[in-house]
Amino acid sequence: MKVQNLSITHFMAIGHVETLPLNDKGLVLIQGENLDDTSQQSNGAGKSSIADALCWGLYGETARQESGDAVINRTAGKGTEVSLELLDETGALYRISRYRKHRRYKNQLRLEHLANGVWQDLTKGSDKLTQALVDRVVGCSREVFTNAIYLGQEAMPDLPGMTDRNLKLLVEEAAGIDQLQRAYEIARARLSRCKVEVGELTAQAQALVNAITTFAANVSAAEQDRDAWIRQQQTAIQAAIQQHCNALAAFDAGMGDYLEARIRSLDDQAAVIRGRIAASDAERQQERVLAKAHREAELTYAGIQQKLRDEQTKAQQLTHSLEHISDQVGTTCSQCGHVIEPQDLETSRAAAQRAVEAQLEKILLLEDQKRSAQQTLEQVEKSLHGFREHMTDVSEQSAALGMLEQQRQKTQSEQRAWEQQANHLKTLEERIVQLKSAQNSHDATIHRAREQLAQARTRQEALITTLDTAQRHLTLAEEAVRVFSPAGVRAHILDNVTPYLNARTAHYLSTLTDGNVTAVWSTIALTAKGELRERFSIDVVSATGGKTFKSLSGGEKRKVRLATAMALQDLVASRASKPIKLFMADEIDQALDNAGLERLMFLLEEKSHDKGTVLVISHTDLRDWIRNSITIIKKNGQATVDAAYAT
Repeated sequence: MKVQNLSITHFMAIGHVETLPLNDKGLVLIQGENLDDTSQQSNGAGKSSIADALCWGLYGETARQESGDAVINRTAGKGTEVSLELLDETGALYRISRYRKHRRYKNQLRLEHLANGVWQDLTKGSDKLTQALVDRVVGCSREVFTNAIYLGQEAMPDLPGMTDRNLKLLVEEAAGIDQLQRAYEIARARLSRCKVEVGELTAQAQALVNAITTFAANVSAAEQDRDAWIRQQQTAIQAAIQQHCNALAAFDAGMGDYLEARIRSLDDQAAVIRGRIAASDAERQQERVLAKAHREAELTYAGIQQKLRDEQTKAQQLTHSLEHISDQVGTTCSQCGHVIEPQDLETSRAAAQRAVEAQLEKILLLEDQKRSAQQTLEQVEKSLHGFREHMTDVSEQSAALGMLEQQRQKTQSEQRAWEQQANHLKTLEERIVQLKSAQNSHDATIHRAREQLAQARTRQEALITTLDTAQRHLTLAEEAVRVFSPAGVRAHILDNVTPYLNARTAHYLSTLTDGNVTAVWSTIALTAKGELRERFSIDVVSATGGKTFKSLSGGEKRKVRLATAMALQDLVASRASKPIKLFMADEIDQALDNAGLERLMFLLEEKSHDKGTVLVISHTDLRDWIRNSITIIKKNGQATVDAAYAT
């Protein structure tokens, strides 16, 4: 897997890098120039931002474990973007782009593939899914990537000075066998489950033995209960037959029909009386109709009388006016204001006479109406009086109905007593039938107990087979625990890894120290008593100096740390499914003299032949050894990149 190009925008110290080619560039020196801080020359310029951008673009976290908004350029405050073009061993070209506070892509991770000259989007629905796809494209996880291609002064472990436990854990992690610890834990958990399962199955087997004994005893007890039930049932049938005979002797079968006929007779008599009472309701309704007609006749007669009196009074008034009409001579007419003369009275007298005659005719008509209304009133009164004399006496009928009801209740009480006797007799008959037809419940108990006994024996056979299988699984689980234990396959792998680490460490140290310093990885050590025991360590010896790592000079310690760290990196790199053609050395040349620096450059040059591109981040001017260079110039809070590649 080769990194073809790198593009950076507003990432950490860097403002913008359009395209930075990184494929097959050999040794590339990265130096910095800080124009924002007069107290620093190259520190703080952003030299490590190139390495950080590579790691963050691929995995969302820098080699120095920075992530989130911490990677955004402080001056820009937004719009962070890192884009890498990767070329795999098949020739496929991929583009991985990661954003932070970007106007278009927000905080998204995008993956694209170049096909037929067109970038095709492979981005998934979530960054988590896309990251998994990126890991497959790169061929390793972030842990393997950083530990395989990044060697930094700050992150360089002090391997020779580590304790046995820490060094062993680090080597196991580098070799990828730390996951065997998880396998060991799984095997132990499985062993625990197998032990529990075997224990439970053994307990179940014993419980079945006890159950079989119990079920056999239940069968015997149920058979005894069945025989006892048969004897009790025969006794109960004889007692029920005797009770039925006694009840039948005291029972009068014909009494039921007699009481039923008596109740029907009483009901018929009561129906007649209720019919009379119901008819009296119609009589009262008719009485109300006649009474209403009587009141209406009285009102009509009284109205005619009153109207006759009014008309008679009016006739008297008209007659009086006629008799005294001459009294109007000399008065003024109320209508025209003319003074009435004697000759004017004839017309008035004639009119008054006609009025009197008309009024008398009206009185005669009203007197005829009065006589007719009086006759009608007398007829209605006679009808009402006659109807009331022949109306039914309801109180007498109600008293008779009450006596009939008392007789009926008494008869019903006798009927209920007879029915109770009949029901009791029927119950006794049914009891005899039930007793004779009853099934022995103990038969089902015996059958169930026998089935339980048979099922328990069947389960016992199956459980024995299952227990045998579980015991075999337990044996396998114990073997798996032994294999994955620290003394098992892990120790075997470490024994195989140790020669590889020794070979790579010897290669690097022979170059860095001309063979004067040796460092040997070991998994066995001698105790004070001369006994061998397991102990992981790096034994360091200098042919021209101290015999231990602690007794070495600072420069020698630096070379040993470099050699062991690079050997461990080679081990990690071997775990990648796709070889990564890139290496980054971040300020690893510190504390080395010119001779040590020259030898380090030889190793880095050698590594560039294998990796294609080696980025060397340094404060030291190494242009005598490195022709290609990248200068990071920081000004006004944002760094620019000036790349100079030799042709």
